[in-house]
Amino acid sequence: VERFRHRYYHKLDYFPKTYGFEACTGCGRCIVACPGKIDMRKVLKEVCKA
Repeated sequence: VERFRHRYYHKLDYFPKTYGFEACTGCGRCIVACPGKIDMRKVLKEVCKA
């Protein structure tokens, strides 16, 4: 869980604040690690549309 939290923070919080863009490459590792199998790529696309 700690590795997943760190990866999420680094790619979707730290990078945008520091460099102005997300570091997500769309690899899907977050889906495999998520116990609910939530596709963060789809969630982020929907959030960006709103």
